[in-house]
Amino acid sequence: MRARPALPEDKHPIIDFIRIENDTRLADQVIEQQLTVKPGDRLDPERLNRDLNQIYGMGAFQQVDYGLVREQGRTGL
Repeated sequence: MRARPALPEDKHPIIDFIRIENDTRLADQVIEQQLTVKPGDRLDPERLNRDLNQIYGMGAFQQVDYGLVREQGRTGL
């Protein structure tokens, strides 16, 4: 057995799923319509931040952010 250096994590993984956590009366579908990032796309932080700013600009939220999650070998937002 030989030790190997860890491979660098993919900084721009392919997004397998998007989960919206929404505590407002606004329908999730309305939020989804503002997202240009879709499952199957490679993560583009600049594009995603533009999407989040667009959603924040709707005026229904105190905070809009995202996080990357790994579940069962899949990457999601």
